Amino acid sequence: MSKTQTTPSARKSGLTANHSQACQAVKEYLQLRGFYFHKHLGGIGQRKGLPDFDAVINGQYIAIEVKTGQGRLSAPQLDERDAILRAGGHYIVGDVEDIIEQLEAIRHECATVRAGAQNRFTCG
Repeated sequence: MSKTQTTPSARKSGLTANHSQACQAVKEYLQLRGFYFHKHLGGIGQRKGLPDFDAVINGQYIAIEVKTGQGRLSAPQLDERDAILRAGGHYIVGDVEDIIEQLEAIRHECATVRAGAQNRFTCG
């Protein structure tokens, strides 16, 4: 059985993806949905705490931070999250399942707005 966390049963069994595998799964989901995104690679010259992905979904900026196992936001990541939220962006953090669930909720809410309902997202 793969260690990539893709099902609730995988989560309950304690299997977790490593960060690279989890980021690849999120990248594939974003590509599948046709969302605009950029993956930060990290390294020299990059500010500490940037999210793993920047995405724009239906005109909304979404920062995505992938965590595996018991991973938590570091102090620089908390600072980035707060700055993004103050600027009006959205910040999603979690494992692959959590991220996909939250992105699907955003996608669904935007579809609902187009159909005439209102919600917390300004959807184009």
